[in-house]
Amino acid sequence: MGTRNETHINSALQLLQARKEALDRINKVQMRPHGKIMEKDLFTWFGNSIDDLIQTISSFPDPIHWIAKKEEVLQVLDEKEDLFNKLGSIIVYDSAKFSIPSKWVNSLPTYIAVSTLEDALIMSVTLPRQKSVMLITGNTKDGELNDKYISEFITAYRSA
Repeated sequence: MGTRNETHINSALQLLQARKEALDRINKVQMRPHGKIMEKDLFTWFGNSIDDLIQTISSFPDPIHWIAKKEEVLQVLDEKEDLFNKLGSIIVYDSAKFSIPSKWVNSLPTYIAVSTLEDALIMSVTLPRQKSVMLITGNTKDGELNDKYISEFITAYRSA
């Protein structure tokens, strides 16, 4: 039989574990809306699964301008090529030398490849200003830096 202190310690440890799990779930929020930017609904989504991303892209009613890493683009479009019908453009932000496979060249109105997310956001300003979705995806590895660039972009273009 444990002492009263052991009981309190166990309860405190369980509470800390539950709090940690809750915070982990919050930090894995699937998609974050950021409002309208240049007539586009802006969403960010870092740390997504390919299956969830396919379902999400499929569910948007408006054309999507997708800013993503090259492996993510290749995996999604390799698995579900008919998503091209949903895309207005793709900006790949981790490989300026990346070229889209020839089987997809005629399916996509706009394709841009740059080296950084910051460059991708700058290039996104050239996209048509129309009712659409801008979806920025990727992994969580560079989260803090991504947040900085995205915050600066939102501040600069929210009312534009």
